Amino acid sequence: MFLAVFVIARLTKLGDTELYLNSSIPFSLKGLFISTDLIIYLVRIIKLVFRLDIIVHFFFCITSIVGIIYPLKKLSLSKRNYRLLFFLLMLPSFGIWTSIVGKDALGAYAIGIIIGKLIDYSNKGKIKYDFLLCSALYLLAVLKPQYFIALVNIFFLIFLNKKVKDKLVWGIIVISQIVFCVAVLLYFSDTIDQLARMMEQHFSLSSNTTRQNQFWLEKNDFFKKIPIGFYLSFVGPSLSEVNNLLTLSAFIESWIIIIVMTFIVSEKLIIRISLGKLHVRNIYMYFSTVFWIMLVHYPFGLLNPGSANRYRSNFIHFIIIMGFVIFNQLYYEGRDLKRIYGK
Repeated sequence: MFLAVFVIARLTKLGDTELYLNSSIPFSLKGLFISTDLIIYLVRIIKLVFRLDIIVHFFFCITSIVGIIYPLKKLSLSKRNYRLLFFLLMLPSFGIWTSIVGKDALGAYAIGIIIGKLIDYSNKGKIKYDFLLCSALYLLAVLKPQYFIALVNIFFLIFLNKKVKDKLVWGIIVISQIVFCVAVLLYFSDTIDQLARMMEQHFSLSSNTTRQNQFWLEKNDFFKKIPIGFYLSFVGPSLSEVNNLLTLSAFIESWIIIIVMTFIVSEKLIIRISLGKLHVRNIYMYFSTVFWIMLVHYPFGLLNPGSANRYRSNFIHFIIIMGFVIFNQLYYEGRDLKRIYGK
């Protein structure tokens, strides 16, 4: 938080932070369901009591910390994997964007609480409906409703995994789900294309970091450009766009996440294969969820590397933590590693 407010803010604009801190729009009930208005209302309430901007940042910082710690307390990992997990969650852009006033801090809180509830459901088969869950669902519905697609997908697959034991039935349901989702995407393909081309209106070409829209020019380009779109919207600046310390840091951080998560997932797959416990459903659960969350993220992150890193901070802990959860190496990894490697 202090790094963002006293150092980074002097080098570059921190999103809409100044707008939230200085706006004085009148209160209305309708504004409680408009993302920007909601943030402004929260800021004004805090400033009425504490006055100082730094205290407002502190409130948002603490909120995101709750969203990060909540699911972590429900995991049972080896010390090694806890260290890897904490290392990934302490990388700069995630820490900066979730520690200052903005939608990203509250988005990280909402996603984190829902992750914790998903872990509860996976382990215990039930979800406790409390203030944390209600506040998370409300904030996500107002601030980042697009992420519900990925969350509903993973909840459905966890439910399916617990209720359906027959592999053939499970496979038929999954194939039916894939066919249905592809059909829906194809049916709305023209609308999706139009919405994608409208995204460039929300980015200023006068900004040094905004890319020219060379991606969505022809029919179905949104789907044709998914590979490059997923990559650029996750990594942020490409190697050719690295021109200062901030973009270099973002580029390195993104590749650290990719390399470490590839190592973790690959290791867990090797362990599962060696033990004869690999289930294709685990692979499908994880990568289908990553696909859906990246599908709704890539239109927001492709045209601006800074936006890519900023919006990614809403859900990156979801991708990282669920990687540990879904591959089911929470309780037995120490014993399994000993059986495989003899140490």
